[in-house]
Amino acid sequence: MEKIAVILMGNLLRRDDALGIILKERIRGDVDLIDGGTKALSLIEVISMYDKVIFVDAVDFGGSPGDIEVFKLENLDNEILFSTHSPDIKKMVELSRMLYERPKEAIIIGIQPHDLSYGMGLSSEVRSKLDVISEKIVEILEVMV
Repeated sequence: MEKIAVILMGNLLRRDDALGIILKERIRGDVDLIDGGTKALSLIEVISMYDKVIFVDAVDFGGSPGDIEVFKLENLDNEILFSTHSPDIKKMVELSRMLYERPKEAIIIGIQPHDLSYGMGLSSEVRSKLDVISEKIVEILEVMV
C-alpha cells in the first residue's frame, strides 16, 4: 500500500500564509497529516518515509482569493508561481530523492492568498471561503489517495 503524507505549510504570522496550518484541523482522511510550518528543509527525513507527499500551502498563481490549483512539483515555474515556501519545498524533495529515492511523487495544492503581509489572522476574503476551501481540498485528496 502506498504511504501518503499531507504536509500543511504556513506561517501564522503572515496572514493568509497561515492557511495550511489552519486547514490541518479541517482535513481528515487515510493519510498522515504533518504540520510543516515554515521549516521545509528540515522535513527531508520525514518525507523520505513516504511514496507520495502532498503539500498544502498559500500560493500566488494569479487567481482570486481562495481559488485552488494543483501543481506537480516537477512542473513548478518559479517565475510565475509564488509561495513563501515553494523554492524550499522543491529543494527539499529533490534532496530527499537524491539521498533516499523517495518520495516518488510530490504535489502542491496551492490556495490563492489575498494578503501575505505580517499580521495575525486570515484576510476576510479568504476567511469567508474557508469552508469551501476545506471541502475542495478534501475532494482533491479523495481523488489522489
